[in-house]
Amino acid sequence: MDTLKTTSAAELKKLVTEITETIAYHKGIVEQINAELLTRYEKGFKEEFERAGKTEGELTRKFDGNSITMAIKPKIKWDNKKLENVAANLPWETVSNLFKIEFSITETKYKAISDPKLKDAIMDARTVEHTAPKITFTKE
Repeated sequence: MDTLKTTSAAELKKLVTEITETIAYHKGIVEQINAELLTRYEKGFKEEFERAGKTEGELTRKFDGNSITMAIKPKIKWDNKKLENVAANLPWETVSNLFKIEFSITETKYKAISDPKLKDAIMDARTVEHTAPKITFTKE
């Protein structure tokens, strides 16, 4: 929008506020519509999943001439402590091939390292990246 180049900061702030409020309002309506769709169709979809012996996947059916899809996706969670106990009794080669291992150090602990040899040893693994600048209006 070329007109933004000549728009005052006050007008830009007003536009951002209005658009943000409009988006929030419409997101709320979409959430209500999605909740209504669940209320209307979830039971029938779940019964169809059960009849098919499925616990996950997608089903698409027509209602009032419109295709509606219900998707049930698995969300897998692993108990880190239990996996750690399993890994403790395996050879390192098996552990490194099987598990996703990610080493990191919190910045607080890094800054607290007093041993210069240790700090030098891990320094090569440390990268500092900065996010892109973000400019926003301050709420007053």
